[in-house]
Amino acid sequence: MTAQPSPTDQPHLARRQNWTNQLTDGLRRDIAAGRRFYVLEDEEDDILGCVCLRRVSDYLELSLLAVDPLLQNRGHGSALLEHALRLAAEEGANSVRAFVFA
Repeated sequence: MTAQPSPTDQPHLARRQNWTNQLTDGLRRDIAAGRRFYVLEDEEDDILGCVCLRRVSDYLELSLLAVDPLLQNRGHGSALLEHALRLAAEEGANSVRAFVFA
């Protein structure tokens, strides 16, 4: 028998569903624009977070860095950013640029 979420879990479930919808929408846009998408997974193949990159001239553009809201503050975002920086160095890019919309 599978445990059912309690009423107090509902805000967390809604936040996680919203994150998944935003991630899917962003993924579609980024793939269409020719960006590369890297996913961080755990041992059970659950998605912890992702980063999306595109080579532009002499730098890598970081267009998406996302971590599951229920799994934040555990170093996953740092690991994804370190991966982006490592790729930039391997490809000879002189920087990684992130654009933030607030």
